Amino acid sequence: RNLWPGWRCFSQVNKTMLRFHSSVSANKQIQDFHSDSIRAIADLRSPHAWYPAARRMRRRWIAHVGPTNSGKTFQALSRLASSPEGVYCGPLRLLAWEIHEKLCEGSIEGRKVFCAL
Repeated sequence: RNLWPGWRCFSQVNKTMLRFHSSVSANKQIQDFHSDSIRAIADLRSPHAWYPAARRMRRRWIAHVGPTNSGKTFQALSRLASSPEGVYCGPLRLLAWEIHEKLCEGSIEGRKVFCAL
């Protein structure tokens, strides 16, 4: 026989407190995990270690440089249209859309090229 009549209520409070404490602890662990993940993603100190498979690939990069209005874009697009594969990186979305349309309709090099934005 228990001498204190409120022991059941006290026991229930203890169980509730334990559940609350464990959920707070779990939330803290989740927050710690997320902050560690964010720290790892935002760490920009060693870009040479990113994408090791891509860094092992042998690639050929071509950069067209020259003065304004010298035909750089036209030459690059002509080569792109005549090659079996390639990538065009443009500085503006509207310019990229215009080039996409020209390549698809075949107005560059007279050959329609399938391309995706």
